[in-house]
Amino acid sequence: MSRILVVDDCVDIQPIIRKLLCRVPDSISTFVTDGKSALEMLEHESYELVISDIEMPVMDGFQLLREAKKRFKSTPIMLMAAEGNEQTAMHALNLGAAGYVPKQQLKQNLAETAGRIINSSEINAKRERLLECMNTSECHFTIENDRVLIPTVLSRLQCSLRLFDICDESERLRVRMALDEAVANALYHGNLEIDSELKEDDFAEFYSIADQRRTEEPYSNRKIYITERLSREGARFTIRDEGAGFDVDSIPDPTDPENLMRASGRGIVIMNAFMDEVIYNENGNEVTLVKYRQTSETDANDLSEVENNFAAFV
Repeated sequence: MSRILVVDDCVDIQPIIRKLLCRVPDSISTFVTDGKSALEMLEHESYELVISDIEMPVMDGFQLLREAKKRFKSTPIMLMAAEGNEQTAMHALNLGAAGYVPKQQLKQNLAETAGRIINSSEINAKRERLLECMNTSECHFTIENDRVLIPTVLSRLQCSLRLFDICDESERLRVRMALDEAVANALYHGNLEIDSELKEDDFAEFYSIADQRRTEEPYSNRKIYITERLSREGARFTIRDEGAGFDVDSIPDPTDPENLMRASGRGIVIMNAFMDEVIYNENGNEVTLVKYRQTSETDANDLSEVENNFAAFV
């Protein structure tokens, strides 16, 4: 049985909404008249969907949405409004609403939209339960020297962090930035063997040489190999290129202010700032980036401190 909590201060419209929601299979509806009462209900009962009016006394729909997203993250919230436009709808969706229906379209869209949201929520809940059974995962990628492919691969790696719930959204973005630098280094400095100093001297020439070498041997046949290993303890990403490598001992100190301000040292700074470990192989053509599972507010605070230390330089 799907439980739906409807929040609307207009008692005249409640019977209409109740009748429309009867079209949602195997569901039952409960009504309250303001956002504060809805939060109290959510504290004691679980609901598959909350449908809330926007204009209400005590606490309006937008306020309810913001608070519910903080406290009841797994409960989808759908908003409706007597008067609204595309900007109102977009604002609702940007705040995290699972759906939006104008009240003048309730008859046509309420039951259908509610049914879709509940169905999607149930699928996601089952998927989350399945993922809880997954202890480890390992994937291997082989990509060509094409910078167009990099964002797609990075998006896939970023999604993996979400699946295993290794860190929050802000940390996932930092991990993506670190991976972006590592893959870019493998492409430009590893496989295409372009000196990083050139980026400081002539940005356009740097990419012009890269485009040229992508079509020339031996550079054109080289590949980038990415291995992703995930577990409940954290994530490990290994990026290897087929270039000549470099002397690992010659890596500049990423905390030296002189290196922090140079374009050629920026990637090393980001990788060291945003990952828990950065490990190179002896040949210098492989780097492993490690992110441990974020398990407490202390972890988050530690990571924020690292970010603040490097914020001025990246």
